[in-house]
Amino acid sequence: MDSVKGMVLKDYKLKNKMMLIIYSISLLVGMSLAFVRADIQLGLYYFSQMIVLIAAFIIVSYIVNKIELFPYFYTLIVATYTISFTLFFGGGFSVIFIAFFYLLFSSFHYRYSVYGIGLIMGLIMMVVEFNLGEAQQEPFVSLQPFVLLIYLLFSLVLFGMIRINQKQFTSMQEMFKNEEKKSIEETGQKMFLFNGLTDITENVVQTKGKLQTNLESQTEMATAINQIAAGSQTQSEQVVDISMNAQTTLSMMKHLNEQSVSLKNKRVQLPIKLAKDRSL
Repeated sequence: MDSVKGMVLKDYKLKNKMMLIIYSISLLVGMSLAFVRADIQLGLYYFSQMIVLIAAFIIVSYIVNKIELFPYFYTLIVATYTISFTLFFGGGFSVIFIAFFYLLFSSFHYRYSVYGIGLIMGLIMMVVEFNLGEAQQEPFVSLQPFVLLIYLLFSLVLFGMIRINQKQFTSMQEMFKNEEKKSIEETGQKMFLFNGLTDITENVVQTKGKLQTNLESQTEMATAINQIAAGSQTQSEQVVDISMNAQTTLSMMKHLNEQSVSLKNKRVQLPIKLAKDRSL
């Protein structure tokens, strides 16, 4: 939507400048001819009109910052000066050409409101000229109906052009809106995908960290198991030693027991033997 508004404002600025430059050039030409003919009042009339138009353009474009208002100021200013030209300077058939020129410029922006004002004010210019200016005299009187007819036909042609332009502009606006909407949706999808990829990347990093931690834990567990296994081997060897020592001790005890029994038997048999020897 912002791009459409920007395009419209850019179009306004360009057309406003073109209107001001082209009409100012025509005013400079008229002012130069007036001064060459030593018609100071008419020259000042053209000069004042140009100054008023430039001042309106500056105020509307740079001070008020409402460039879309300049076409309305233009139509009113030009119409007022043209009618005053007929009233104070007698006008002339040139006013008729100005009215056509004026109507063409009023359609320059393809806005119905500006064009409507230009159409009505152009008719007022010609009516005033036909009744109060030089155009009321012969041979211009006989041309008045044809001039009005041509003016109306010209206005219809311009109206058709404005209508076609409005339809094209509406279609273009819809196209820009759709493109902008599509662009916003694509941007949203891109952001969604980007956020998704970011989350996936973070998860991968976290998973990698967990795997690294698990690997370290498994390494520590393997080390502990190896240590436990080594301890168990040592304990097994110690148990074997103890078992061998126990067997050795048991053998020694058996030997001692056998010797004790033998000594005991010898002790019992000794008195009997001595008794036998005495009886002999």
